[in-house]
Amino acid sequence: MAKKIICSDEGRQHAVYAFCSMENFKYRAFISYAHKDEQWGKWLHRKLEAFRVPSKLVGRQAKHGEIPRRLFPIFRDREELASSSRLGEAIMEALEQSSHLIVVCSPHAVESKWVNQEIKDFKAMGRELRILYFIVSGEPYAADRPGSEGEECFPHAAKFAVGEDGNLTDVREEPIAADAREIGDGSKDALLKVIAGMLGVGLDDLKRRALQQKHRKLGLIAAASTTATLATIALATYAFMQQNAAEIARSQAESSQAVAEMELSKAESVTKFVTDLFASVEPKKASIMDKGLVRMMLDQGTDRLEQLQAEAATDPEVEARLRLTLGRTYLSIGEYDDAEKHLSRALILLQETLGDDDLQTVEVMNQLAHVYQAKGDHKKVEDLLKVVLLQRTRILGQEHQETLRAQMDLATLYRSQGIYERAEELSSTALEKLEQTRGEDDPATIRAMTELASVFLAQGKLMQAKSRFGSAYELSRIRLGEDDPDTLRAAARLVRTQKELLELEEAHALWLSTAEKMERVFGEDHPETLGGKDTLAEIVAAQGESAKALELYLEIQLDKEKYLGEDHPATFGTMEAIAQLHFEAERFVEAEDTYNDIFERMSSKLGNEHPETLRIMNCLADCYVAEDKLEEAFSRLEAALETEVRVLGPEDPLTLRTQVGLGKLHYLSDRKDTAMEILTVTLEIQQRILGLDHEAVALTNELRNSILAEKAAAAAAAAAEDTDPDTVETRDETEKDSATEKEKYSYPVDDKEGTEATVNRVLNELRENDNAPDPTPLDPSKEDKEVEDLRP
Repeated sequence: MAKKIICSDEGRQHAVYAFCSMENFKYRAFISYAHKDEQWGKWLHRKLEAFRVPSKLVGRQAKHGEIPRRLFPIFRDREELASSSRLGEAIMEALEQSSHLIVVCSPHAVESKWVNQEIKDFKAMGRELRILYFIVSGEPYAADRPGSEGEECFPHAAKFAVGEDGNLTDVREEPIAADAREIGDGSKDALLKVIAGMLGVGLDDLKRRALQQKHRKLGLIAAASTTATLATIALATYAFMQQNAAEIARSQAESSQAVAEMELSKAESVTKFVTDLFASVEPKKASIMDKGLVRMMLDQGTDRLEQLQAEAATDPEVEARLRLTLGRTYLSIGEYDDAEKHLSRALILLQETLGDDDLQTVEVMNQLAHVYQAKGDHKKVEDLLKVVLLQRTRILGQEHQETLRAQMDLATLYRSQGIYERAEELSSTALEKLEQTRGEDDPATIRAMTELASVFLAQGKLMQAKSRFGSAYELSRIRLGEDDPDTLRAAARLVRTQKELLELEEAHALWLSTAEKMERVFGEDHPETLGGKDTLAEIVAAQGESAKALELYLEIQLDKEKYLGEDHPATFGTMEAIAQLHFEAERFVEAEDTYNDIFERMSSKLGNEHPETLRIMNCLADCYVAEDKLEEAFSRLEAALETEVRVLGPEDPLTLRTQVGLGKLHYLSDRKDTAMEILTVTLEIQQRILGLDHEAVALTNELRNSILAEKAAAAAAAAAEDTDPDTVETRDETEKDSATEKEKYSYPVDDKEGTEATVNRVLNELRENDNAPDPTPLDPSKEDKEVEDLRP
């Protein structure tokens, strides 16, 4: 595109309009606003970029050229130039590269030299007919009435023509504006007026096409739902969500759309029937219904959807929304594989039809991240959530509830990885913003409070965790009710905190009342109910009754295998608790057998490169060390480290844990110098990634200090022996024994590389990465590059 595009609409000739097509410009529009109207500028920016042009209009030749599918990108004035050293020149360049100028009109805009200058410059380019005025406050032409000058909303440059010299003349112009005030068009109709002006179509045409698009999608859903009856629970749920959108569209329709209204009424009649029948099984409610029934209905709904897809009877966007509903509902009942299948397909469809920057696409990414979180694949979770957070920040703003929800999801991920400082920062920031904007008893605020409490609990800040969990539980109980699923989850977390504080009687009492409600609300075979039983076993173990706790865990494992499956993440969790009980009781053989069972199941289900499989390999290595099977431990950790460095990266907390394990093995094999080198480099990175107060950092530091103390003692003893000739022969014999011991525990080098080569290579990678700067908060201004880099 040329640096300067001078497009005059004066001649109103098609050749000129073709040259001035929106496609010839970098930006669809330039939004000009005063600083005090920034919220309106942001609102317009989000709404315009999120708007999907009705498919019947896309590609049609209109006043400003071919109509595009999306109004993206939009330039929001000085927001994108805050760091520019040549602000005036950069703004002029952006104006030249914008198809339209949208002016937010208010008394603040009248006083703004920037807004006036931008209008004047845009007119000087010969594009005065591409200026769209958007009134948010004040009164048009109030300056013409003595005493009302302060109420004027049109900037001075908007009311006068520009001469050939680029300066304002005395020739009066009367700008036509979209009026977002309640006494005017209202914000929704005003927005549509602006969009119609940008596209070069009539407002009635735009409304009618948008309405028809909603009718068509609603009709598809309603027809499919009635045909499939109970088998199409997901279709009905989607129809329920679409009903509100249809009502909004209908309220905006004018009398000339009588026929369209009649068709809408017919479609809504069918939808109402389906809605009334299936309203109780929308995704949130599905989690508290009989799991077997919901699973059966979802499976039949899936079969019906696959049939419709094979017959090419569904619009790609409609299919994507249906799969989103199915995926979310499968996720709510703990069926993660089916959820992943539907959500992955929905993501592909939406990326192809709407693009990565559409909020629906972002929502599917978010749900898919929840699935991977449940399956323990934190690398995929982080990649997706970073994209979600960046996109929502850019489209919705930093303080929007959905943006803060993504921020909390990322905090949950970091907590599960042990990156507590980052998790605490994200969750506390989200909580503060939600308390200010939505109040402390809002469900979103309660969730943020719960997440922050969970971070405190993981860090061992038990009193802070108890205080936050207690507040979340009480607020949820009062706001949502005793039997609400979120209230029950808050109670379960409070029980765990009480258990950690050894307030065992209080924990047991609260558990009894919570478990009874969970079984009644969720059902006995639901993951939430079965998870509550795990909590009881934890309480019993904390009371010192490990045998009884083991008995409970074994019963829970059988129940989970029966209801959830042998390879469900919740089943693995109970088996790991059993292995840990054996380990703490020094029943290392039983612990090893249990961990091996988990490892075999995970390898079969998740593969050998999954983070959870790799973590269990570390647990197995701990068992081997306890049993003095150092060669087996070397073998497990070496294999794990190879995969972790390649799949997760050298600075992932799990990679660092494996590295510490290898350092410990070298120490136990009397290779203290190698152990010290590994532990020193790893400790520096752990401190940077995890924080100085992290438990893993403390354990690494403790091991390193023990080695230093032993080396110091050995050096002192050697110095003393050097003064005694009688000890020389004894020392020579000791060194021979030590060399024999090192040979015994050295892991053999195969035809690829052995432990020593692996350690040296990883140490070099760690040293290279150790010079990297500390992680910084996500910067929305860099979202384009970061989204491209992180796109899954």
